[in-house]
Amino acid sequence: MMNQKKKFIDFTNSKRGINVTKNYTGCVSINLYNSKNNQNKLIMIQTWNSMYHKKLYLKMREKEGTHDFFKTLVKTPLELDIITPINLNSKL
Repeated sequence: MMNQKKKFIDFTNSKRGINVTKNYTGCVSINLYNSKNNQNKLIMIQTWNSMYHKKLYLKMREKEGTHDFFKTLVKTPLELDIITPINLNSKL
């Protein structure tokens, strides 16, 4: 599986990789992390101006075939999630 991880990282460093995401309208930031518990797991966190921009971006990636490429690299389905910060001063 490490070969798959290398393929993903090589892709992110290519012309079609992270620079496309960073320069896409609405992208605020993108960060990639290694899991300390699972050497085969990568975690990517993206921040977008709006869900509209994120959806446009995902459609573009799907249309160009990137999403299908990612599917070939993983054992389990890609997990896409929307996260929001928690106000630690709030009374949950």
